[in-house]
Amino acid sequence: MYAPHQIDWSNRGYFTPSLHGEEMPPNPSRHAEWSQLQRHFTALMAGDFSQQRELIQLAHSASSGMMRRYFLYLLTDAGTAPVLRALADHTLETMHLDLPEEVAEALAKTGMIQFIPDVLELYARCHDGGTFSIVLPRLLSTALEPELGELSLWDEDNDDDGELYCAKVEAFLPGFIEGIGQADAKVLYGQVFGVRYLAERFIEVLGDWDRRLEWVRLRQMFEGSTGIDLSLGYEGRKLHPLKIAAILEDFLASPEAARYEHGARYFWGHRIPD
Repeated sequence: MYAPHQIDWSNRGYFTPSLHGEEMPPNPSRHAEWSQLQRHFTALMAGDFSQQRELIQLAHSASSGMMRRYFLYLLTDAGTAPVLRALADHTLETMHLDLPEEVAEALAKTGMIQFIPDVLELYARCHDGGTFSIVLPRLLSTALEPELGELSLWDEDNDDDGELYCAKVEAFLPGFIEGIGQADAKVLYGQVFGVRYLAERFIEVLGDWDRRLEWVRLRQMFEGSTGIDLSLGYEGRKLHPLKIAAILEDFLASPEAARYEHGARYFWGHRIPD
């Protein structure tokens, strides 16, 4: 069972109680870091994106992998393009053992085309033939392909250093960029991202049990973009797709949905100043 202070995407997500100041981690050594996380989260919720560069150093110096992932959650969902550029550059220069792999996943989850070369460089550096080598291709495929396709596949038998996979993505990108007409877009399922588009596709994916591994990231993206709590669709950490779909459908039918500009990134309803 997850502790109440943890951001558990199978229960409270961005609405975990202690993230909103109600409770601190039981380990006092983590209180200072959690307070920093709360401070940045509160500022970003209010539309203040001016201090987020600090999250890079907080992620780098985090006392645990858990805390590092939480700082990276915020950068993935709320980071401006210049701050994400600084995160990529910092990571490419670091000797930190875990940061490159985790940042590669964080940048891949943004779906921002301009960072895919950095993701591939980090993938090649961190390729271990293990979980990371499988997970990262799935993340890139989710951004670039309508369904999990060729880009989700790493040839385990013939590509032990990831070089062939990186070459496959690099060969794919020019035609893809020409097709969508933007080299710096955020994309999801092979299309330019939009919050309404995200909600529509989330409803579709909720109808397919075989794609349930995608639900966690879609939930994170939607909650982060809109500030709408989806935790009511969970009971005992078990997701109820019909309840989630009802919340998404209510959003799409509301006047609020109309203000989200297609192609723009948002955090808690505030447009991210890219």
